[in-house]
Amino acid sequence: MKVNVKLQTFQAVAILEINWISQALSSDEKVHANQSAGSLIKDPIREALSLLMDIADACITSPWRRLKSCEALFEAVVTGVAQVSAYQSSQMLKILLLRFKTLVLAICAQVCDCKHTMVYAVF
Repeated sequence: MKVNVKLQTFQAVAILEINWISQALSSDEKVHANQSAGSLIKDPIREALSLLMDIADACITSPWRRLKSCEALFEAVVTGVAQVSAYQSSQMLKILLLRFKTLVLAICAQVCDCKHTMVYAVF
């Protein structure tokens, strides 16, 4: 029970973080003429996106990965990062796509492991 509450709390925080990133990116477009303000915003956004991708990685490797709340957290993080990545520069987009690639490969590896023991995949 406590694990579900913690995972739901992490999901709420992740959604707030994604909303903050979206607002920061939209304000960055408005202040695009001021180059120094844009670079001050981009570093925290990169760190936040990296942290969100780490959360998605943790969901996959977690012993609680089969819980509905963990699946909901994973879905919220991946969906949010995918939406935010549309606003990113080509270099940041490339980094995010590489992170998504590792997520997909990790899920595929779990599916292969599960095929020998179970019928259904993890996510």
